[in-house]
Amino acid sequence: ALTVNGVAASAAGTSSASTTGTFTIGTRTAFADAQIGMGSTTLTRTSGPTCDALDPGTATVITGSAPIAQSGLAVGCHRYELTGVNAAGLTSTISTSVIVGP
Repeated sequence: ALTVNGVAASAAGTSSASTTGTFTIGTRTAFADAQIGMGSTTLTRTSGPTCDALDPGTATVITGSAPIAQSGLAVGCHRYELTGVNAAGLTSTISTSVIVGP
């Protein structure tokens, strides 16, 4: 599970808003695959002027245990993706976006 700015991420993607660019990653839980076993779980933030124009060059891997403070993020869209890869190499991704602006 992943919760950012109080909103839970989903496979379809969710979104929330922040006027300050300061909020918290409240929950970050590794994916579980009881049948095959998980290989890894990665949390990545990608930013851009809008959620339709994210810049892959801004991708940042976020490490650490929740809660994780996010502060001073620029006006625009910041997408958080939690990707799990199981032992067979199959991936699962959930995401949520935070739109920063007035």
